[in-house]
Amino acid sequence: MNSPGHRANILSNNFREMGVGYVLQSDDRNNIRQDSNGDCAADRAGSGPYYRYWTQDFGRSGVYPLVIEREKDETASPRVELYVYGQGFAREMRFQNENGSWSSWEAYAENRMWDLSAGAGSKRVSVQIRNGSAVAAASDEILLIAGCSAMNQDHYLQLAACNTLSAGNGGFRVVAGETSFHAPRIELQPRFSVADNAVFSVTSGVPQ
Repeated sequence: MNSPGHRANILSNNFREMGVGYVLQSDDRNNIRQDSNGDCAADRAGSGPYYRYWTQDFGRSGVYPLVIEREKDETASPRVELYVYGQGFAREMRFQNENGSWSSWEAYAENRMWDLSAGAGSKRVSVQIRNGSAVAAASDEILLIAGCSAMNQDHYLQLAACNTLSAGNGGFRVVAGETSFHAPRIELQPRFSVADNAVFSVTSGVPQ
């Protein structure tokens, strides 16, 4: 409440919904950037560690979000459940993967099974709902995980197309320049994936 921008959002009459998120970051450090005036631009650095983080999202009435897999960050299956807000307004709906073609208009329903586009990586699904000439649109994203099938040859892994390496109980020791670390899973950044027959270099080890 001591931040003018945050206080204005909390007290605003324009918002009718609020969502709250929480995460515990056990390895937090004294390198946190902060926004002291609520304009969403970091203007202070070198604070923390705080370990526990909370966030609030404010929503307006008359907005109808789309939710993939109940807000999960990722999925291993390309077939996902969509939750479509619009009860009391929508009569019809249609969907789209990324910039692909729209599906045909169909009767509105809150729940709908949907197939994501092929290949691992960040996936976006968009929806349009309508009532006569009034149309509302929304979208949501999820990371589609495709595990790698790999063959170890002198610590090089020959991979099928994927975006995640799962090490099982053995773990990976990843070496990048002079830096190394252990990890039970290696996940590439969204919108990146390993192409067929690509080479990924790792050294087997025991996770720490």
